[in-house]
Amino acid sequence: SVPLLLYTVDRDLRYTWMPTAHPGFQVPDAIGRSGAEFLEPEFAQDLVDFKRSVLESGVSGRCEIRTVNNDNAKIWDITAEPIRDERGKVTGLTIAALDITARVNADEALRKSDKLALVGRLASTIAHEIRNPLESVGNLLYMIESDDDMPRMRSYAQSAQEELSRIGHIVTHTLQYNRPSIA
Repeated sequence: SVPLLLYTVDRDLRYTWMPTAHPGFQVPDAIGRSGAEFLEPEFAQDLVDFKRSVLESGVSGRCEIRTVNNDNAKIWDITAEPIRDERGKVTGLTIAALDITARVNADEALRKSDKLALVGRLASTIAHEIRNPLESVGNLLYMIESDDDMPRMRSYAQSAQEELSRIGHIVTHTLQYNRPSIA
């Protein structure tokens, strides 16, 4: 049930062995042919380049490749191990390709969810910071409306102005989070 493809290729990157069919083609159709024939060219080239680098270096390699086959996008964690003859010459590769599409998509969804949660917490904090001075302004306006003492009303009005200034300061700093940085 593990989404794993196993196969071997020769030095010309033609399939020489695979135990089961791969997505998009059957074993008899594949043996003797290159995997690049089954993928769209822009994705096949990355895979070909990776396999050739392992063949030429003789050193195991691992990479992540994105492919599209018949409009079916996949992300693969690919490991290539050189196959050597009795003299130690590299004659081909053994490839294990693990389909990690679901895991990568789940990780991306989790990152987006975390970002949304962070934005929600930030919005809540900002709303709280704005609500407090607004309540003060409302209370001060009520006190101005219900008081006849002019010096006290001026004091209330000055306090209301300070609270409105505080709101303006919060909004200005909040807007700076959304401004693109100039480099």
